[in-house]
Amino acid sequence: MITLKKITLENRRDIFNLEVSEDQRRFVASNLSSVASCYVLATNGGTSVSVRHLCG
Repeated sequence: MITLKKITLENRRDIFNLEVSEDQRRFVASNLSSVASCYVLATNGGTSVSVRHLCG
């Protein structure tokens, strides 16, 4: 299941601490880069969200 949640002051640390396995790191941007991109989007009229894939 994939869940979209708004990034807030309350959940931002959870977002910063998300990691992927070592063999997947070359496929995704760092969390810092992703959050920075979301900030730029949000300050220019967009909405920032996080995407989580939950298995099970």
